[in-house]
Amino acid sequence: MVQSGINDFRSEDSPYREEIIREIRVAIFQMVNDESRIAAIKEWGLNELQSEAAASFLREQLEHFRGKAVAWLEEERSAGGRKLFGLYAMLARRIGKEQQWIQEWEERIRASLISFVEANHYRVGLLVKENLDLMDDASLVNMLEDKVGKDLQWIRVNGAVCGFVVGLVLTVFQLF
Repeated sequence: MVQSGINDFRSEDSPYREEIIREIRVAIFQMVNDESRIAAIKEWGLNELQSEAAASFLREQLEHFRGKAVAWLEEERSAGGRKLFGLYAMLARRIGKEQQWIQEWEERIRASLISFVEANHYRVGLLVKENLDLMDDASLVNMLEDKVGKDLQWIRVNGAVCGFVVGLVLTVFQLF
């Protein structure tokens, strides 16, 4: 008897089905205006999302997805990576055609980096100061010589050449 009632609900022209759907719609519309029920449902939803069961479910799903991805990558490795390379080539061609899209993303990235640096510029100075304070004099000198030693050497060479040329010019002026 219960199964026949359920089967009646499955048919689209059943009057019982239409009546139940109408009652569900009325209950939903009434619930929209009931702030206390909406708050209770939100609280229940947040509690369920923050529960250990939800975290466990998410971990299981992510582990399942990770397992599938690893298996697919292993399959690709054994097949020579043709599908993966094909996917990469397709994405590269498609992105290459979308120059405006690329420019928009570059501008977004540039703007976000600039705003991040502007918002945290004092932290960069503090970080550099802290790192320099951690170094002793010998390691600081070694680091500076490694980083700017070549540039300083070229400055010395250019200074010597300029000094030689200036000395020649002055000597020529003294002779005449």
